[in-house]
Amino acid sequence: MIRRPPRSTLSSSSAASDVYKRQYQRRVRGGVMASNELEDVSATLQQLKAERDRLLQQEHDNAARIVELQNQVYGEDDQTKKADQLRALLTKKFNENSGEDRLMSYDEFCTAIGMKGGKSADDQLLSGKIFKSMKKEGDTHIDCKTFVETLVLLNTGDFMSRAGVAFHMFDTDKNDRVSEDEFLAFLKCSLLENRLKAKDDPDDTNLREVVHTIFKNPEVDSQGISLAQFSELMDESGLHDIQFTGLEVRSRRQRVVEAFHVPEPSEVHRFLVNNWKRIFFTVLVLTLSTWAFIYKWCEYNNGAKFELMGYTLPLAKGAADVMKVTCVFLMIFMCRGFITIWRGSWIGQYLIEFDDAILYHKSCAMLFFVAMWVHVFAHIINVERIISPDNYDEWRTAYPDDGTTQPSRFDMYTSLIAITGLILTVGFSIVYFFACEYPRQLKCIATSSFGKWANNFNVFWGTHHLVFPCFIAFILHPLPGLCWDPCEMSDTYHGDSWQWLLLPCAIYATERLRRFYKSQLEDLKPEVLYAHIKRGSDKPVLQLRLTKPDTWRHGAKQAHAGMYCFIKCEGISAYEWHPFTLTSAPHENFVEVHVRGLGDWTDELCRQFEEAENSQEEPPQTEFADGEKSWFVHKPKSFPKMALEGPYGAPAQGYDKFKVLLLVGAGIGVTPFISILKDIWHKFDKRRCNNAACGKINQKNFPLQKAYFNFISRDQASMSWFKETLVPIVVDDTEEIIECHQHLTSAKADEDLRSAAIKIAQRQSINMGRDDHKIRSRMSAGDYDGKDEGFAGKDIITGAEANIPVHFGRPNWDKIFAYIKKKHPLEEVGVFFCGPPVIGGQLATCSAKYTSENDTKFFYYEEHF
Repeated sequence: MIRRPPRSTLSSSSAASDVYKRQYQRRVRGGVMASNELEDVSATLQQLKAERDRLLQQEHDNAARIVELQNQVYGEDDQTKKADQLRALLTKKFNENSGEDRLMSYDEFCTAIGMKGGKSADDQLLSGKIFKSMKKEGDTHIDCKTFVETLVLLNTGDFMSRAGVAFHMFDTDKNDRVSEDEFLAFLKCSLLENRLKAKDDPDDTNLREVVHTIFKNPEVDSQGISLAQFSELMDESGLHDIQFTGLEVRSRRQRVVEAFHVPEPSEVHRFLVNNWKRIFFTVLVLTLSTWAFIYKWCEYNNGAKFELMGYTLPLAKGAADVMKVTCVFLMIFMCRGFITIWRGSWIGQYLIEFDDAILYHKSCAMLFFVAMWVHVFAHIINVERIISPDNYDEWRTAYPDDGTTQPSRFDMYTSLIAITGLILTVGFSIVYFFACEYPRQLKCIATSSFGKWANNFNVFWGTHHLVFPCFIAFILHPLPGLCWDPCEMSDTYHGDSWQWLLLPCAIYATERLRRFYKSQLEDLKPEVLYAHIKRGSDKPVLQLRLTKPDTWRHGAKQAHAGMYCFIKCEGISAYEWHPFTLTSAPHENFVEVHVRGLGDWTDELCRQFEEAENSQEEPPQTEFADGEKSWFVHKPKSFPKMALEGPYGAPAQGYDKFKVLLLVGAGIGVTPFISILKDIWHKFDKRRCNNAACGKINQKNFPLQKAYFNFISRDQASMSWFKETLVPIVVDDTEEIIECHQHLTSAKADEDLRSAAIKIAQRQSINMGRDDHKIRSRMSAGDYDGKDEGFAGKDIITGAEANIPVHFGRPNWDKIFAYIKKKHPLEEVGVFFCGPPVIGGQLATCSAKYTSENDTKFFYYEEHF
């Protein structure tokens, strides 16, 4: 037990010092001190002073150690509980997978921990090395105690215990040293286990060089590194919490019902500020729908027809008017040109979030669908009441001009009203079914031949256009200017569906005519300048550059960073347009998009361009000017003919409103942020001081302070999709305004044992280039790419510059948001995301969680297509 030094030690040391000082002063004043005595007293005073400083420092260290021990004691119960739970789980795994002899073979071991196994433990696989580190010399099996305690110590022990376990797994010959060959073998096995490979290093030459630099340290002897040196290496690489992930006790997710609490005024205010425009639109639609419903209800809740049919009559009429109201918004929010114009107006800035146009379209479609079926079922009940013999007197009163014979069910369902209603019901139901993901994408349906046909884009496109004949039936149901059941309250009653549809259909027709006219212009039939297929894990990605239309360069239709466009390949379909975010910046002299082959149309587009790219034989080079730079493209004999439409506004356009940005792109969803990063880089470059010795950036009219860019991907190949764009930006960003991070989710987490060797090698390869980092920062992008440095200063996984770290596993958003909040207090942070909805939900939750009324505020924006 470490005790605090007694106060008497410090006080006695200080008292002795004071006594010597007084004696020294008296003897000096008395003139009786010799020179040698003076030197002895001075030396003694210096010793006492040094002793006092040492004791003070020891007391400080002891106090810190006491706090550390207290934290360990207080956390001991949780740590012990975790160890006991893990021990019980591993014992269960051992019992389930071991043989009757209570011993575990190599194959059983691999099954128990979920790792890839080979024919034997001697195969060059990571599972074999871990198994051999556990078994005793000459044995072929491991017992339960070794299996359980090794993994428990690795996952719950202190740092030195975990480092010791990992060290013995690296040390395959068990000589208490990790040699260079052993480390390299473990590194290669780790890459194989994580389905990774060193970038552009097929014969492992550069990888060997990286490992060699670790072992050429003067303190490392010829046999290799010791446990202490290995622990220091892990500590420097950030592997403080190394463990074997995937063994934790997974408790069943329980539904937690939180008690109701009155929200704080600050929470209400924050919610209203963040969602004001969405709230306004929702209230607007619901208010108009409620007004239309109540208006019809009040008009039809009395009279002879009401006595005949009851409350289902005003219910049907009210639901019909709700359908008319939602039709207006359904059509308007599918007019891309209309949305682009209005999103920049005061209505788009303060009242309606036009970036959520597709979400609004879907919400209104759901309301329309519900109102339609309420209308249908209410009228089915009305028909039954009309034809019922028990209601003959009420029928004669309600319809005095229809004779004395009560209509039959056949008469009712073969009338013009019923036929048009049937057309409407069937038509809109087909449109709704093929537009909704559920139930088309249920596994039992999606894998069938019908499901594959139903999930085809052309089927969606064709069925969605059924709305136009349905709108004609909507107008004829009832006939315009006539009414099949005029109400006694009005003598001039008529069908008014055409009035509700007139404005939205006129806007939509104008939009389609404008798009058709522009599609005929040669300016929007661009020439393909460059096309290249980039390979991912399973899906190709097409990098496509087109000539830039003149209208995109200036004026109202000028392209901005973060916008998207529609492209069409006439060789695939004459009418099929698909949206893609621009990856080119506004200052660039071309239009660039990246297309991933995820569907029938995109797969065919990638295939045609790949065939065109492979068919070229010594193609000519054409030079294009791009501002101050020039670049060459290879032009094959024939590329597919393309058409271009746009550009259209998107949420990411508003990035320049914030001083701090968090940009998150997952998979191909990274494309809008490539355009934004290019634009930021260009604007900073224009504002940079011309004096080479200065290099400062004038941020007067562009107040961006920091941009955090996070690229999330599941495969290694996609991490280098935009290397040629990100590397020059990072290299030239001497003030470190743009901070880039890449997350490889298919690999084990950074702290996992199976990734430890990779993280150590990554850090080493990056540090190999630190000496000449400033020299490389002043190079042009072309010179940098052409410099042959092996892995020096680059990441072994992506080959990218050191300032683009690669993290393994999923991002920890809580840590990221907490870090940004700490670094940028009292700032408004714009969080922009494009990718899967699951990640979007996590970002939205964290944005709300880490927003404080009197501190940092996060504003979340998500890209929708």
